[in-house]
Parts: sequence; structure tokens; C-alpha cells
Amino acid sequence: MVRVQSYLVGEQHEALKCGLMSKQVSEVMRKQIKILCLRHYKLFCSVVISQNSGQRLASRCLCDSDNDGFASACYETSSLFAIASV
Repeated sequence: MVRVQSYLVGEQHEALKCGLMSKQVSEVMRKQIKILCLRHYKLFCSVVISQNSGQRLASRCLCDSDNDGFASACYETSSLFAIASV
């Protein structure tokens, strides 16, 4: 499976580049999950890469705890932070 940190090691925050990296990591995640033959499930892949200036990121969603689940990974350097969720 894709490791978020493998795409971000050594990178510095640059707004345009982080947008492209977010899209790239999200696409790779989606493709790797499809390999698992999870065709009957709707997937939501979210990757946020932003400048690390001490802020916190929070989100909310509606889910059915009996049928829905998620996985997430975080990566942080002095320059940027990333959160990837599926």
C-alpha cells in the first residue's frame, strides 16, 4: 500500500506543488484500493497537504458505524503536514 511519507520525505511546503502532490497521492490510494477488488463499495479518498504553522485540522462526516469504516495516516515536518484518509 502507498505510504504517505514516501511521497513527502524531503519536500518543503510550496502551495502549487502541495496541491499536485495531494492529487497524486489520492489517485495512487484509490488505484491500490481498487486492486483489492472492493468494487461494491463507494470510496472517498482525501489528502490534505498544507503549511505547518501550528494549526489543527478537524473534519466531520456522517457514517454508519456498523457498515462504514475509515483509515487515515498523518505525516508532519517543520515545513508541512499531511493527512490522508480513505
